[in-house]
Amino acid sequence: MENDQNWYRQLLALVLLSASRAAVEFIVNPNSRSEATGQLRDAFREIDYEAAAKAVTQVIDNMAESSKFRLTDAVDTLRDRGVDAVDTAKTRAEKQLGQQKSGRKFRFVVGLVLGGILAFYFMDEQRRDDLLDRLTGASGPIQQNPSNVYQQAATAAQDAASNAPSGNRTAAQQAATETREVADQAGGS
Repeated sequence: MENDQNWYRQLLALVLLSASRAAVEFIVNPNSRSEATGQLRDAFREIDYEAAAKAVTQVIDNMAESSKFRLTDAVDTLRDRGVDAVDTAKTRAEKQLGQQKSGRKFRFVVGLVLGGILAFYFMDEQRRDDLLDRLTGASGPIQQNPSNVYQQAATAAQDAASNAPSGNRTAAQQAATETREVADQAGGS
């Protein structure tokens, strides 16, 4: 492993050494240019390019393996964080939507109750009685005291006597009169 890491340093040192030697030779002795060029060519000939290519290939493979694992780890980490973020956002949205819905229902129910109460008191008595009759299934006005019941019975008896056939009219009239007397006695007591 150490040789794999040092080969490029050795190659670089060799090239720099040869280049600097050739440069010094070129500057100091202008006649020896061909000799400096030859030394540089000899230095490059001494390099084992196959070993260098194998070492480069091996380094690239090692880097690819390590980067593959790192990339897989990074993708897994990103996926996990994304799932967590989506779950957090979903929970937060459910909380916000759930609270708003329940508040709306409560306000709607309170509004309906208050509206019903206000409508009940603002309606006139006849409309209110009709509404209560429809809701309860009852018919007619509500009787509040017994004397009204007796008065209604006497009035009904008088109406029946006046609508009775002529042969039975006297008996019906007598029954209506007695009903009226009883109603007056009951209403007075």
